[in-house]
Amino acid sequence: MKRQLFVLLGAVVLVSVASTVPAAAGTNGQQLEFVPSCTANWVYIQGYNQDYKWTRQWFFVPPAVPENSYWPKGTPPCTAPDQYDWGMWWKGRVQVDGYWGRYGQYRGTVFVQVPAQSQNGSDWVTVGVPG
Repeated sequence: MKRQLFVLLGAVVLVSVASTVPAAAGTNGQQLEFVPSCTANWVYIQGYNQDYKWTRQWFFVPPAVPENSYWPKGTPPCTAPDQYDWGMWWKGRVQVDGYWGRYGQYRGTVFVQVPAQSQNGSDWVTVGVPG
């Protein structure tokens, strides 16, 4: 009887621990990779996480800077390394709002359809920062 109780208790603990493990290797959501913008440095992300819970998150994306200070024809191209939102797993339709400054000037919105399963062997979906 004690042995059966311990086996049952162990199974309950194993199931409860397994249900809180985040998605891995693109099996239950994807992480977001942001391509920086010249005009927005914060994104506000809204959507469902790997547990189907509505989630909101502010994420800082250092702004891209012009490649040089002199550009004779219009706006210069901007460069900066992509930024990775590690540890947040998203799926379904995700809304990304761009701002200059947290809670600052609104720059635009993009909607991204994030697949639950990896489409290319990667855990990342690339999103251009709106703005």
